Amino acid sequence: MGDLEIPDHVIGLVLDHAPIGVTARYSRSRRETEIARALGLWATRLEEILHGHAPAENVVRFEEHWREAIAEKALPQLRNQSPR
Repeated sequence: MGDLEIPDHVIGLVLDHAPIGVTARYSRSRRETEIARALGLWATRLEEILHGHAPAENVVRFEEHWREAIAEKALPQLRNQSPR
């Protein structure tokens, strides 16, 4: 969420972290508008990632990762097993 320029205190509210210091005592606002905006931005970003419109750099498609894992680990192990 930080990459979407959502302020840290709003991220904390979305994650339901308890406020600290003076804020915890005197600020009774639930900040619903800020939370709704943050969740809307996050939902849009997830849709972009899931539908391939703007893939994130650190997201690996599971299908590709699965194929690589099978090729590197499982197949050599299967070849070394003796038939029963």
